[in-house]
Amino acid sequence: MKLILAGLVLTLMTNVFAKTDYSILRGSLHRGGWINVEALEVNDLAHMKINYKVNPKRIIPGFFKEYLSGDHIEKLPKDFLDESAYINLERSKEIEIKDAFVYHQGRVDYGRYLNCHKILIKAKNEKSEIIAYYHPTIADAGWAYISLTIKKIPVIRTYNLQAKLKE
Repeated sequence: MKLILAGLVLTLMTNVFAKTDYSILRGSLHRGGWINVEALEVNDLAHMKINYKVNPKRIIPGFFKEYLSGDHIEKLPKDFLDESAYINLERSKEIEIKDAFVYHQGRVDYGRYLNCHKILIKAKNEKSEIIAYYHPTIADAGWAYISLTIKKIPVIRTYNLQAKLKE
């Protein structure tokens, strides 16, 4: 019995503290990079903690490099740790949360992940947008693909990072 309980605790701990890793695809101003997402349950919210580091091309000016690494926490209702929230969002088409609007944009196939929920998260402060493909078989946040658009960057205005799940 103690062995089963210890195994259950260990399984729960690895699920709570696991991170899902993504590879950033090449872009016009960068050569690649990484993103990791950690989904944490905090009170009645799901904190999607997104850390990223982009490898810039050599021609990139110094002021732009500060935007190429950092972290972002997207706070969603706790239900978004499970597919039921995405199914409810699919029915209602959109919800408003404290800092963002979340839209369901249909279902898409992405590689071996069929019938993914495509969602758009628009920050109310208009500094970022996230498009994510949710699939219930993926651990943590459940996202197979992430497109992060960072807005309000001096001179460039907006920049997009696309990332795919490392498998």
